[in-house]
Amino acid sequence: MRAIRADAEAKVIQMDYAAAAERLKAAQEQVRSAKPGAGVDHIEASIIDTRLRAMELLLKEQAAER
Repeated sequence: MRAIRADAEAKVIQMDYAAAAERLKAAQEQVRSAKPGAGVDHIEASIIDTRLRAMELLLKEQAAER
């Protein structure tokens, strides 16, 4: 999960918010598909959820500017 989030953060630096959102959604899916007892890092999952919401807001702002 951390590696996927790091990739998403790199996309943010490049201002590619759509790609960042897709990476964060992939990380969310990884959390959802984890088997019980797999040791999911819930703090990392919360960070991913928060960053995804931020990316969605940035995408809306970007679309409004166009």
